[in-house]
Amino acid sequence: MAGERRGDLSEKAIEMDPASRSSKRKALDRTYWVATSILSVGMIVGGIQELRYAPELLEAARRLGYPDYLLTLLGTAKLVGAPLLLVQKFPHLKEWVYAGFA
Repeated sequence: MAGERRGDLSEKAIEMDPASRSSKRKALDRTYWVATSILSVGMIVGGIQELRYAPELLEAARRLGYPDYLLTLLGTAKLVGAPLLLVQKFPHLKEWVYAGFA
């Protein structure tokens, strides 16, 4: 494979059966949506917990020296960002949501 030229690789991709390409694409799409949905649900649950000032989160924030209102900011950002991951119209906004979650 090290001796193959880039053109050889693209020719092999073209020769691949279209049905297998579409089934692989469907599997990748399904994996993407499952992972994105799990992340969105986790962020929604985390955002609700932060807006509720869950005692364990409030204790952890205070122990780390953060002000209490930080939980409100984080919770609101998570609840706004999570649904944006599921919307297909704004790909650049989705990048910023992922960056904010990181």
